[in-house]
This record gives sequence, C-alpha cells and structure tokens, in this order.
Amino acid sequence: MVGMGLIFFQLLINGVQHTIIFQIKKTGYNPGFLTPWLVLNPFCVITIFYAYYIHALSSLDWLLAIILGVGFIGVLFAKTMSKRK
Repeated sequence: MVGMGLIFFQLLINGVQHTIIFQIKKTGYNPGFLTPWLVLNPFCVITIFYAYYIHALSSLDWLLAIILGVGFIGVLFAKTMSKRK
C-alpha cells in the first residue's frame, strides 16, 4: 500500500508538475520534460494496471494508497509554501 502511494505520488508530481506546470511557466528546453514521459509515467501506469489486474490490493488498500499519495503531495506543498514566506 505504501509503495502504491508513492507510485501515485510520482505519477502526479512528475506527470503533472514537471511536464505541464513547469512548461507553462518557462518556455524553451525543460530537462524534466522527457524523463517523466519516457520513463516514469509509463512505469507508474503499468504498475497501477498490473496491480489492478492481478487484484494485488483490496478496495481499502487502493483508497489508502491514493490518500497517502495525495498526502505526500500536501506535505510537500505545505513545506514549500512555508519556505517561500
């Protein structure tokens, strides 16, 4: 469950932040753009589908993994915002 939470964390942070948000803020070459699309996102998606296909996690485990992944993002966001002030 904890591992799947980290998979969701990687998918959301690297898949959204490095490829969409950073590219909107800064035009031009972004070294963090290709790695998530070529390596991390496919790995995360394949891992999620495989875990779902073989029924590796129960419904409660999936829910807790998503909450844990979003919780990691919330803690990271709160820590980043506290450093900016």
